[in-house]
Amino acid sequence: QGKWHLSLYTAPGVDAEPIAAELLDAAGRAYALHSQDDPEWSYYQEFLLPSDDRRRWMSNRDVVFQLVSAGDDLDVPRTVDHWVYFEDDGPRRDFLAAIGGEDGFTAKAIDVLDEGDWRYPAQVNHDTAIELEAMHQVTLHLSRLAGEHDGWYDGWGCPVQGAPG
Repeated sequence: QGKWHLSLYTAPGVDAEPIAAELLDAAGRAYALHSQDDPEWSYYQEFLLPSDDRRRWMSNRDVVFQLVSAGDDLDVPRTVDHWVYFEDDGPRRDFLAAIGGEDGFTAKAIDVLDEGDWRYPAQVNHDTAIELEAMHQVTLHLSRLAGEHDGWYDGWGCPVQGAPG
């Protein structure tokens, strides 16, 4: 049995130790408790909260899991669509010029949305089989490139390949 590390945040004035003790007693495990006030949530912000890159990986993992759950054959190459949004057309044009010069990618502007702050979408496509770490590297690259052009990378999707018919 490994060690558990639980972090509990409670309302001000609420003692977390009895809550933790009740949870751990119910699990039938030995434990040691330590409590500390953290009104700024600094432990959460600096340690528990995943980084932007980690959250991106988690999102990519979720898409791959959905494909596998639908019976996808991840080894079959297919067109993957990525979505990037901008507040203005100028940064979107600059992004499209930058990504358009990269091997393997095609990109186009999509019709301006009627409402919202991020009204200028762009779609980036590339053909590939699906492998989580490779997709993660692509999405990190697109996310960073979008950020360099004041854009926001929203995510990716693709059709299921090889699913039972």
